[in-house]
Amino acid sequence: MEKPTLESFMKKAFDAGHIDLHARVYLGDGKVHFYIHEQGHSSQTLDFEVNGNELALKAST
Repeated sequence: MEKPTLESFMKKAFDAGHIDLHARVYLGDGKVHFYIHEQGHSSQTLDFEVNGNELALKAST
């Protein structure tokens, strides 16, 4: 299975009519991380590590 991207996640949510997303930022190991999911809906959650302007997908559930 292909790894999801933030773009594909957002397009899928939009296509389903779910335009509100919830993101939570946290710090760990001296790095910035965030996870995102559709607000008010049961959906996939993507977890990213931020490095400057680049995102690394950590896990998806």
